[in-house]
Amino acid sequence: MMTIAIRPLVFITSFAVASLAFGSASVERTPDPERNVARYTTEYRIRVQLDPPMTLERIKNDSTFQVVSQDSGKSIEITVATFAGTEQNDKSPYTYKQALLYGDFHAASPYILVVHHAADPEERITVTPADPPADDSGALTFQRATQFVDFEVTPSFVEESGELAFEFDTEVRLPWFNKIEARRRFSSKLAADGNISTDVDNPKVQSSINTSLDLDYRHHLTLGIPLPGRGTRDQVYPVGFTIKPAEFESNQEFTIVNYTAKAQLVFAVPFITDYPTLLWHSLFDVQRSFFPMTVRTGYTLQDKVEDGDDRETDLGAHRWDTEVAYNLPLANRLDATASWTGYYGIDDDEFRDFWRVGGRFYLDEDRTTGLEVSYQTGELQPELTETDSVRVGLSVDFF
Repeated sequence: MMTIAIRPLVFITSFAVASLAFGSASVERTPDPERNVARYTTEYRIRVQLDPPMTLERIKNDSTFQVVSQDSGKSIEITVATFAGTEQNDKSPYTYKQALLYGDFHAASPYILVVHHAADPEERITVTPADPPADDSGALTFQRATQFVDFEVTPSFVEESGELAFEFDTEVRLPWFNKIEARRRFSSKLAADGNISTDVDNPKVQSSINTSLDLDYRHHLTLGIPLPGRGTRDQVYPVGFTIKPAEFESNQEFTIVNYTAKAQLVFAVPFITDYPTLLWHSLFDVQRSFFPMTVRTGYTLQDKVEDGDDRETDLGAHRWDTEVAYNLPLANRLDATASWTGYYGIDDDEFRDFWRVGGRFYLDEDRTTGLEVSYQTGELQPELTETDSVRVGLSVDFF
């Protein structure tokens, strides 16, 4: 667990925010773009604003932060802590303007954030959460109904074709198999994502839908990033595995359907993307958290359920699939994204892949809606038809 030393504590709730002598803190929902890149993040997190920023030496004290539930009085484990807002100075070490604390937090639950300072005794400030408006029962009911659901869709215009393409990503978390324990996390969900078009015969758009049951395990490793002349910075790197006992790969007409079972290793790549991101954020004062490049790779067993004429090729019953994803926050409202998916057919020694690179400018502070430009090329399961397109669209995160 990584922590930051600041002066006395603050009570945190999703409805009310108390001020620290050196900053403030609040509960917020983790934006889906960050959760999609770093699956180990939790749905809600605590954001601590540090003013003035804190040095690395003050950050490295593991006992700095403690989050306590006001309802039960029990401590809530901080499973992952990250920091954003670096300032680079030729004579001073890195300082951090924000702390992001991840754990099993909830939107409407009252918390106390205990901040232990080296020079001062512990102090507790308790603030009662604000009562929701009397006429807001419908909104609260909707919030409770969708708290385990994520849904994001990006409609976009495809160059030359004049058609609309849709990329979507949705998941329903299963609450009876979600557990956070120290630096480990177990989770389960029903997931669906796809790439479809208003014209099923559009040669520039993939016709690909994946629906699966996912069982995930993550362990969070902490490694120190060496910073020349500035010591080290602790960064959390998840490693674990995903089991998909049931997945269906289909085109949007469902004339081609594969049933697959997958066992995949999932891990973050240390250091490679961290150094350029730290440099960029310090040069341009980007107040955003960032996560390392993530890799998902493993064995896939495939069985054909429907085998229509649209199937141009087949990689056989035994595959090795790999996905690589990276998201770089370029500015407080601007992201650069890149992903690669590869399929290796073990039986026939064949290989297919798909690339996607793009940028997204967010229209709101919560980063739920953004204008997106992307370039996509390659082949996706199950049709494995080669496409190449440039798209301009609007990405919306509904839940």
